[in-house]
Amino acid sequence: MKVILICMGILMAFGLQQCRQIGDRQESIPQDLRIHLQWYPAYSDESQQDVEVGLLWILAYLGEPITSNNYLDYMDWVEDDILLLDLTQLVSNPHRVKLWQKILTSLEASSTDRLHHSVDVGKFVFSTFNESETYYKLTEMPDQLEEFKTYYNLDENYVFAVAAGESCVAPGYRIFNSSKTSRLPRLGYIAQEGDGESIADFTPNEFEVFGFMKNGQPRFGVYGTDGKLREGGHPDLTTAGKPAKCMWCHTSQVQPLIFASSTVDGYESQDSFTRRINQQNKLRRRYLRKQNLDFVIDSLKQHSLAELLYVTYEYPTPQRLAAEGMTQGQISDFDFHQNVEYRFFGLVFDSMVHRNAIDPTFKRTARETEWSEKILRH
Repeated sequence: MKVILICMGILMAFGLQQCRQIGDRQESIPQDLRIHLQWYPAYSDESQQDVEVGLLWILAYLGEPITSNNYLDYMDWVEDDILLLDLTQLVSNPHRVKLWQKILTSLEASSTDRLHHSVDVGKFVFSTFNESETYYKLTEMPDQLEEFKTYYNLDENYVFAVAAGESCVAPGYRIFNSSKTSRLPRLGYIAQEGDGESIADFTPNEFEVFGFMKNGQPRFGVYGTDGKLREGGHPDLTTAGKPAKCMWCHTSQVQPLIFASSTVDGYESQDSFTRRINQQNKLRRRYLRKQNLDFVIDSLKQHSLAELLYVTYEYPTPQRLAAEGMTQGQISDFDFHQNVEYRFFGLVFDSMVHRNAIDPTFKRTARETEWSEKILRH
């Protein structure tokens, strides 16, 4: 009897040890980074390829290594309107794997689709690219301004200034500093925005930053005078707003001057600064080609397909609302407005409504209210 009990004890101990080892192995093996994305067409010519290209840009803007060879390896249409996005082969860094797991798990938990647990593709983009806290984590933006300066080799020698009233985002003076290096990805910028009737009494109150990531794409951030990251720019200082919105103008490059026409005394001339920008953009293109990261399929303006994924989620059209399951009676109750912003892309949206009118829990930020509605969307 004692022998039997001893044997049973040994077997139980062995079994517990095996369970622990299996559990340890399961914890060490990352889960598949897969999510089903539901596509709700928002305009007549929108295609599956438009969704794919838009997602490519978003993933690149979030720091993933999109190349001309792998850009469709992780997308598969399991149904006409459901795309399986599999990031398992794309994301390899253990820290990023855990971060993506947390994001995808949270998104799937909000799904009402019992079959695929699919998530609105616009919501996926909005929750990763347009939520500043998540955007900062995925782009690995330094928590402190001093860390950003150190990484991009930036000192206190601000080289160029845009006069008050000549910036397309800031009403006052805007003063820039650029990295001393000409090598990517350690090329970055800081733009000071603040108060002052003249350049002599200018006081910075906010710092908008721009720097390239290892995949050759830019990342953006806003820091306060305390040196800490902010969700977005203060509306009194800038209309740029959320960091992700900076992509609208920058696309993937150092943004050339748009409205500036004056040279501010004591700072670099416009011609010199423009030459600097042109040279830096050439360096970026060479870097992308050398690293096999230049995945542009047709033209740079296709980055707008990324914008449209979240713009038509934030501001759905009647067609999209119908695809989401709303009746014509429900749709007719909304107060729609026109958006001609994408006329250059061959699109004019006659009717769009903010999602907050549909879902009161949808977060409205100063960025959407001040910029999107008052400036771009009316």
